[in-house]
Amino acid sequence: MFDIPTAKATLEVLVVQTDWYAKKDTGEVFASLQGFSPIPAGSKERPNARGFEFTGYACDPAILEEIDFARGPVKMKFETAVRPTRDQFGRIENKQVIVSVVRDEPAPRHSASRQSSTQTAAPAVPTADSSKGA
Repeated sequence: MFDIPTAKATLEVLVVQTDWYAKKDTGEVFASLQGFSPIPAGSKERPNARGFEFTGYACDPAILEEIDFARGPVKMKFETAVRPTRDQFGRIENKQVIVSVVRDEPAPRHSASRQSSTQTAAPAVPTADSSKGA
């Protein structure tokens, strides 16, 4: 009947910290990360602010396993979705939550070489057909 789109977005963050805790009574795991990001120009909330700020994001616990700080802060791209989340006080709110890591993989080189060899072979076929008709 209706094709309702999901509220997803891509977010790029310089990740500087991760954290998680488990709620004692339910065992539910809450995970978060903090990133260093530029303050948006023309922000209505802080019109005079310039520079950079730390921003916290809720995330799926599995995301933390994919972040490696071996060489310091990590610039990563994430997919986010709006989800109803429960905070440690039991309140439910719709929030942007990081749900997966986006990996920018370059296109395989062998497929490009196949296309170029196919394109060079294609003109030879019509030339052969045109010589038969003459």
